[in-house]
Amino acid sequence: MSDSQITLIGNLTVDPIIRYNASGKPSCASSLAVNRRYQANGEWQEDTQFFSITLFGPIAENAAASLKKGNRVIVTGRLENREYVDKQGVNRRQTDLVVEEIGASLKFATATIDRVQRDQLRIVKPAVEVDEEPF
Repeated sequence: MSDSQITLIGNLTVDPIIRYNASGKPSCASSLAVNRRYQANGEWQEDTQFFSITLFGPIAENAAASLKKGNRVIVTGRLENREYVDKQGVNRRQTDLVVEEIGASLKFATATIDRVQRDQLRIVKPAVEVDEEPF
């Protein structure tokens, strides 16, 4: 049985942050705000949900080179749970959307698509590295 897919449309709340593990594989993290507007008792209400998103491989590099905070995007991927210990030593659990596809929403904007070859990416390897992929 294949993985379940989820598609979300929302705005990036932070610039995508790219990191490289010890073997040079890229990963990228960001956060997505998804707004829902509905009517209750004749008045409009708004609800916002926040999702952590993670990308791996070339799509991570392309997202970091192309997207920024505030961009409205459409993402498709799978939900994955992960456990970690926070700075205070408390066990935490978080659900991330591991992105398989991401693109700019053209509902309120325009976009220009530039195909890039792997050797033409404009990413500079950051000073911060992670030892391994979190999943």
